[in-house]
Amino acid sequence: MNQIFREIKIVGLDDEASRVPPSGMADIFLNLSDSPPNDWVRMFHHYWKHKFYTLKCSASVVGSRLQIGCLPEDLKNVHLPELKKVIAEANLQYTGLLAKQEQEKQEQLERDRLQRQRALDLKKTLKFD
Repeated sequence: MNQIFREIKIVGLDDEASRVPPSGMADIFLNLSDSPPNDWVRMFHHYWKHKFYTLKCSASVVGSRLQIGCLPEDLKNVHLPELKKVIAEANLQYTGLLAKQEQEKQEQLERDRLQRQRALDLKKTLKFD
């Protein structure tokens, strides 16, 4: 594959950007290992939208961070495991998309090569004197 994709992972919490009040909902920003490609982000949002579990909160990927609005005490044991599952699914699906695109590219290159070969074979049979 020509495109290099490193699987996206949660690597930390951005304490500068996160807003964690003494009680109630927090706006938490988690750092990702990289800024994911747009197709990956769409996949993440799709899988998160269709993920159902108790206490589910809103989450979105912006740049190299994942933002989630939740109760801070629920992040570690409730939301983080679910976020990791959705990230793993987005990684898997995105890797599959890249593989499919690469296969289609190789198939097109082979079709182009065969067409050129047929043109060369035809050229050898013609005389232009």
